[in-house]
Formats: sequence, C-alpha cells, structure tokens
Amino acid sequence: TFASVSIEPGHRLQGTARVTLMGDYQFGSVEFGLQLGHGRLLVEPGARASVGQRLPVQTAFEFGGTSGFPGLQIGERRGDREFVAQVQSSWQVRGPVALRLLLAAGRSATGGSIFASDRWLAGMRLGVGATTPIGPLNFEYGFASNGRRAAFIRVGRWF
Repeated sequence: TFASVSIEPGHRLQGTARVTLMGDYQFGSVEFGLQLGHGRLLVEPGARASVGQRLPVQTAFEFGGTSGFPGLQIGERRGDREFVAQVQSSWQVRGPVALRLLLAAGRSATGGSIFASDRWLAGMRLGVGATTPIGPLNFEYGFASNGRRAAFIRVGRWF
C-alpha cells in the first residue's frame, strides 16, 4: 500500500506526506516548508520527520534528503529514523546570483526513538548560487558540529 499527498511546488507553503506499507517493510515521512521573501531576501524554514521499519538499504532515509546535511557528504548517514529542521536563506546580489546560507539541526539513526538524545548534529552551509536555464547552480561549503566539512556543488534540480 502506498499513499502520498503533496502541495504543488511554487506555492508559499509546501508540504509532502508519504506512507508505504509493504509486506517486508514500512515507512512514513512528513515534510513541510514555507517561503518568506522581502525585497532581495528569501527565507525558507522547513522540517522533515521520517520513520521506517526493516528498510532495505535503497529505501533508508538519507540524512538531509537530496541536498544532504551541511558538513556531511550526501548519503553519508542513512537510517530508518530521521528528523531535520532547517532554514535556507538567500540574498539576491545581482541578477540571478545570490549568497546562500543554510542552518540545520537534526538526527539520523537506525532503531529507537526519532527524538532520542544521541546522534544530534547541527550544521551550516554557505556559498553562492544562481538561477540558470538548466536549473539552479550552487557552490557551497558546509560545517557540521561533529567537525566534518564538505563541499556542495549542485548543477540542476535533483529529484
């Protein structure tokens, strides 16, 4: 059984809820975000909570989603429990070019409570981005509270 509900992209309020119940595994995920803009400043707070049981490796939750968690490599932490709260902000410098800052906090684990007291991380990623005909173009560098650092380079939109 599979169910999915979402608000179409491009709206001020964005959200998605998914539930999958298979014979061998189950998972549910809820994600929401809000776009707030004033002049050249855009601020996008959001959160995601996901819980699964007996997940195959390919369906385990990637910490931070398709954009990863600041300071970690995309897909570095995977688990059947994830919670991430973040604020993405951008300041339009000139034309399509913007300075970007992502602040995030969250936890990823296998088993246990989604809000257990261990394995929490905070992170920050900053850099520059641009809107191009082939989609967004981002060059950023991130720092995590566990001392890890990672570059983030994205060309186009990932699904």
